[in-house]
Amino acid sequence: MIPVPPDVEEKELEELNGEDELDQLDNGPTERDKAALEDLLEGNKAVTTNHPDSRFSFLKRLLRPLTPQNADFEVPPQLADRVEFWKQIFTKFDSKQLVLHDIDYFLIYDAIDVSDLVGRENISSNKRRRILKIRFQQVQNKYHYILRSLAKKTKAANFDLSQLDSEELRIFNLFLPIKEPDKFLHAHFHNRIRAQYGMRDHFMNGIKLSGKYLRTMEQIFQEEGLPIELTRLPFIESSFHIRAHSRVGASGIWQFMRSTGKLFLRIDEAIDERRDPLESTRGAAKLLKKNYEILGSWPLAVTAYNHGTAGMLRAVEECNTADLPAIIRQYSGRRFGFASKNFYAEFLAALEVEADKEKYFGEVETDSPPTFDVVTLDRYLSIETLSRHAGIDKMALAELNPAFTTSVLKGHLRVPRNYPIRFPAGTRSAFLESYAKIPEKEKYAKQQGKNFHTVSRGDTLSVIARRYNTSISDIIDANALHNIHHIRVGQILTIPVRQ
Repeated sequence: MIPVPPDVEEKELEELNGEDELDQLDNGPTERDKAALEDLLEGNKAVTTNHPDSRFSFLKRLLRPLTPQNADFEVPPQLADRVEFWKQIFTKFDSKQLVLHDIDYFLIYDAIDVSDLVGRENISSNKRRRILKIRFQQVQNKYHYILRSLAKKTKAANFDLSQLDSEELRIFNLFLPIKEPDKFLHAHFHNRIRAQYGMRDHFMNGIKLSGKYLRTMEQIFQEEGLPIELTRLPFIESSFHIRAHSRVGASGIWQFMRSTGKLFLRIDEAIDERRDPLESTRGAAKLLKKNYEILGSWPLAVTAYNHGTAGMLRAVEECNTADLPAIIRQYSGRRFGFASKNFYAEFLAALEVEADKEKYFGEVETDSPPTFDVVTLDRYLSIETLSRHAGIDKMALAELNPAFTTSVLKGHLRVPRNYPIRFPAGTRSAFLESYAKIPEKEKYAKQQGKNFHTVSRGDTLSVIARRYNTSISDIIDANALHNIHHIRVGQILTIPVRQ
């Protein structure tokens, strides 16, 4: 996923850059791939010997005993310009700057100050996008003109630097490391100049937040036999914001899509472990390990975390190489766009920046790891009952148990039994004593009931919410809807019931 500040809509960058929404999606398997890939993820490696799709035959060469923990995350020379670009995005430009750059040479032309638009509540998102687009196109046109002028002037037999004005000279010097003969001509094409928000302030905040989790995350990855460097991926996925949620449905610090997360995590109406930084780390470790076992190298395995295992299998087979820089140059799959091509370079940049954070940011104070007690209940309880007998409010419980869904926190569903629940450190004994005194009528053997509604022609979420005396937001949460306008006739919706 292309990194954007938490208070900026992903759609803004997509519209400015003409990027397809598919470039933002986890590239899961096609219908033809599904059975084979499910078997692969479950460890049934024999699938590669008899799968009817010949694209999977090469996996017999890759599926072999591996030692993933000893990894060398050196920057490949072919990706050095990309890594340097992302280091500047993470350390030099903040989220109120829109950086214009070349998408092939990764040279930065300019940074537009958009501080008057970012984070403003008195301006609609549509109006903000229109203003941003106008500003972007104005600056984009300026550099198109400069590049076209340089392409013409530098080809003249009597070319001399004195013929260039100050801006042309600046861009000429910027391009000195590029040795291609027609570099200015190629760079002036409209789709070569792209916009990217800076991330310095959010990367710094990510360093602060990471203090809560990194020590435990490293332990989890070591237990799985994985390099601990991979625990830095959340810097580019979410900046360690546990409530991070993308427009296409990815959630949590590891930005799991729901379909992928279900392979490794508990995700249902009451619990969504994508939102739990520690449980989702266990899932991410398992996914990355499977990616490595299937693809055979960390550059491919890390890229597959963004692009999907199936997508990287296709790329390797079509390009007949497992070399990521070669795949980036050669592979033209529709979904293999800017985000996927740059994901590994972003990771390497984040790895370098975090390892040398004092150089880039000075001293950054990090949060302390949380401490808590864990209790597993044998009965279902309402969140109000649990809060009252734990002696803490619902918000404090939610902070300790981020996997609780909105339906649980709003009382539409009960806190599930047989699930480890976190309480403030030192309170376990007192809670168990209080739990034993809870009347039996407040303990339940089953989950809360719920209604179902089949969408009919003319239905809208507001109409359905009024009919069942609930809210639109509750229906959205209960059904993991990402667009309130995209319910369809015949779709079955879960309607939360108030206790």
